[in-house]
Amino acid sequence: MKLKRLIMPLPYRRLVIAFVAGFCVMVFELVAARVMSPVVGASTYVWASIIGVIIAAMSLGYWLGGVLADARSRDGDVAWLLLGAALLVLTMLCQYHDILRWVAQLPIDIRLQATVAASLLFAPTSLVLGALSPYLVERQTDTLARTGRSVASLSAVNSIGGIVGTFAAGFFLFGWLGIHDVVVVLISLLVLASWLVVPGQRWQWRVVVSVLCVGLALGYRVAPVVKAQAAQTIDTAAAHYTLQQWRRQDGAVIRGIASGPAGVQSGVVVGQPQQLPFWYTRQMMHAVERAPQRQRILVLGGGTFTVPRLLAQRYPQSQIDVVEIDPGLLPIARQYFYYRDPANVRPIFQDARVFLERSTEQYDIVLVDVYNDGDVPASLATHEYATALKRHLRPQARVVVNMIASRQLACQPLFAAQDAPYAALLGQGSFRYERADGWDYTNVVATYGGDTTHQPAPFASQPPYHDDYAPLERLRQECREVYESKR
Repeated sequence: MKLKRLIMPLPYRRLVIAFVAGFCVMVFELVAARVMSPVVGASTYVWASIIGVIIAAMSLGYWLGGVLADARSRDGDVAWLLLGAALLVLTMLCQYHDILRWVAQLPIDIRLQATVAASLLFAPTSLVLGALSPYLVERQTDTLARTGRSVASLSAVNSIGGIVGTFAAGFFLFGWLGIHDVVVVLISLLVLASWLVVPGQRWQWRVVVSVLCVGLALGYRVAPVVKAQAAQTIDTAAAHYTLQQWRRQDGAVIRGIASGPAGVQSGVVVGQPQQLPFWYTRQMMHAVERAPQRQRILVLGGGTFTVPRLLAQRYPQSQIDVVEIDPGLLPIARQYFYYRDPANVRPIFQDARVFLERSTEQYDIVLVDVYNDGDVPASLATHEYATALKRHLRPQARVVVNMIASRQLACQPLFAAQDAPYAALLGQGSFRYERADGWDYTNVVATYGGDTTHQPAPFASQPPYHDDYAPLERLRQECREVYESKR
């Protein structure tokens, strides 16, 4: 069967394919981070694993593609490489839950877990997409005199596709679509691009593979929601969340939300929104009660607004500013966590450090509960952070911080690093541990600025790190390794 020839000349169609390949690689990389974050987190280690594995796979693909292009030199191979990439993306979509569950059980370092997961899930597709480039170059180059121009054009268009993919995914796609829908978009683009070259060649088989890829992707798109109501996934423009529900020993049903494997970040007692289910949030509320002044309260890290909601009810005369980086959490808070937009709460959707650098407001109490999964952002553990925070403190102000730490010797450097900016600003803090001896790696609530009712620090004070060097992820990893080995 002969299909009507496409109007666009073949060299321009190859440029379109190069653009689509670049677009898909970068969106796929961001999908990888979203897919892996609930199991291995979203730390620098995870990003390094994803980027390193994808670049390594593409490098191998460049070499293999060059060998095959020299040996075969067929436009039809470009179509099958695109369809092969679509099939591999579909395989990732169908298998990533099981593979990540298996990887999470491996008795290896989290960095190796991230590398293994990235290799199994994302390397095959990246290798095939990498093999496209030398094929396109070989087919696009008709004379040696045009080699430089052909390579430059394909490389430039491929890079532009990557740039567009990066901004499209980061600014738009994840704000409107979930992971599964974005993957369906990628599969559809790869399938459509495959028909830009020799559409009449083996068209029956290509129709079968194309329909299979898109059809199965669309069919699987809703599967995770159907399979498990106890762990619903929610995507916002900023993160991938898991909404969980479980029953406590006393029979109360707890609903919580998590952005990674380190634990639930926010929670509420279903049917009893006046109760705070987590120890550290209750301790932070007690610290507010003991503060001498609380007309202006700043909350860094709003989560699902459970603490601000109760603060607004207990202190209706107080003005409560809540700084939260992800605006997508506000509708989640309204739908699942009983948040009703109290008049004395002002949500501010901004990075906490950026807010401190730019705002001129001052406060009587600052509550700090900012985490990227289980990690305190390095930008909130430095001398420069303390300097910015100081500008926002009224006389006799108190700062209350939720830390995740341990008194174990191997964990004291992490504990001290989290404490240092506040101690340098307000003097020695006092600490209350979720476990009485403070030995477990768990929540610690620290109060600075006058409250001495709790235990002192179990380590020698140190100056805070600087923005240039704040190795919190390394300190956390060293602490976790020793703590896990002794459990």
